[in-house]
Amino acid sequence: MQLEAFSGQKVETILQDFHATVFLSNLQEIIGKTSQATIDKTDSKRKYPHQVNKNTALGLMKNRIVTLLLFDDPEKIPTKLENLFARYTEPVRPNRKVPRIKNLKRRSGKYKTLTNYKRAG
Repeated sequence: MQLEAFSGQKVETILQDFHATVFLSNLQEIIGKTSQATIDKTDSKRKYPHQVNKNTALGLMKNRIVTLLLFDDPEKIPTKLENLFARYTEPVRPNRKVPRIKNLKRRSGKYKTLTNYKRAG
């Protein structure tokens, strides 16, 4: 979610970015939990159980969050998002641990790209 990449440098801007990110994350989790039931029904055919791909789900929500909050009929959009979330899944492999690569170099500039994460998009 790149919570530490703020769009401005003033306190109000940072707080606004933080609260918007937390709101978007919570909304994505709520919709993702309801689409998980659909994913669980199809897991019997798969080798591993699957879960919602959170990075893709966040990217799908970015384009639809304004329509969800502004239009008169907001009930159609969460059901569309549930179906989209159920389409993009990733397997949950048991006993799999990959060590994180920690990059301690500080980069100059406003935005710092982290190598362990891919931007949602």
